[in-house]
Amino acid sequence: MPVVLQVRVHERDPELNPQAYYLYPIDEKSKIPRENYVPLRYKKTLTTHWSDEFYKENCKKIKEDISDLSVLLGHQSVLVVSTEVLTEALAEMEEYCPKTKEFLANKISSLTWDRY
Repeated sequence: MPVVLQVRVHERDPELNPQAYYLYPIDEKSKIPRENYVPLRYKKTLTTHWSDEFYKENCKKIKEDISDLSVLLGHQSVLVVSTEVLTEALAEMEEYCPKTKEFLANKISSLTWDRY
């Protein structure tokens, strides 16, 4: 089903659209605030970033999260991706773990294009 690219996801959007899922870039320690948010881990904690020193471990986590997204899309679910939030997460990763960021960007790209 479709991947909807939306510049900005407003606070009430997930509440008003409970049938849609929202990509939620998150650190490993935080909890998902809503049932229809789908986590995409991209750093250790709110203030601690991943490092390419742990590239294999980072990629394993990314693959797990992308797999969950693929399952949702395979069940004909709508996935909303905030380009603003995703761009910010990728920019952070570029500074701290550029190799991991490239891996994530490629996975996201293949996920969205495979669905159209």
